[in-house]
Amino acid sequence: MKKNLFLLALMLIAGSLLVSCSEPKIVEQEYDRVTLYKITADNKHEKIATLTDKKKIKELTDLINEGNRKNAPEIEFERGPDGMLLFEKNDEKLALGLFIDTGNILTEEFYINSKIDINEYFGTKQ
Repeated sequence: MKKNLFLLALMLIAGSLLVSCSEPKIVEQEYDRVTLYKITADNKHEKIATLTDKKKIKELTDLINEGNRKNAPEIEFERGPDGMLLFEKNDEKLALGLFIDTGNILTEEFYINSKIDINEYFGTKQ
């Protein structure tokens, strides 16, 4: 009986790990730079800082890709993102909505609990 319970628990853990690893990546490729923009009250994008350190870009990408996700269309937000992260490499661009105070990301599909420390990655507090 104990052996069966152990095997069942092991299968459940392995299954949950496989499911969590099977989520599609949000940031699918390596980028050369990431620019932080603040979205102003009149909906303009004010450039705050640019990150070019490859190691930090990889860390930032991992925070986004590995963050806990919630289905964004099912969530009612009082206000939208107040920032944007623009990932760039040559002609490739990826823009992600950012809640600057929490460091969380919003895409059309997901609200991602990424907890990005803006000061750590961009050297600025907003």
